[in-house]
Formats: sequence, structure tokens, C-alpha cells
Amino acid sequence: MRLGAAYENAQLMPKYGAEMLWIQPPVKRNLQDSSAWVNMLHGVDQKHAVEWQTPTQQEELENLWRNND
Repeated sequence: MRLGAAYENAQLMPKYGAEMLWIQPPVKRNLQDSSAWVNMLHGVDQKHAVEWQTPTQQEELENLWRNND
């Protein structure tokens, strides 16, 4: 198995191939054993570490990747 096979194969997918490049924030382990719907209701699950991407940066990256199709 080649190391770049998943990336290379994703690039061949016409509809969703660019999504391989999306960068997702790390899992928030401190939310373990808490209610997912309560966290969503209060927006706790959407708060990222200061070092992480802002929603504006994420949107810019998504637009860039979508325009490459």
C-alpha cells in the first residue's frame, strides 16, 4: 500500500474529492461524558482553542477548495 494512495484516489473523485483537504479541529476530549445535544444547544461544541482556525478562515478555505473542482 502506497502512503499517498488515499489522497491520490480522492483527487479522482469528481464530486467530493476536494473534501479530503478539509482540516477539522481536534476532538475535544473534555466533552466526554457530557450531553451532546446540551453542548450543541449552548454552543460548547463549536468553541475551538484560540490557536485553531476562525470560522472565517474555515469558510475561505472551503470556498477555495470548492472553486478548484
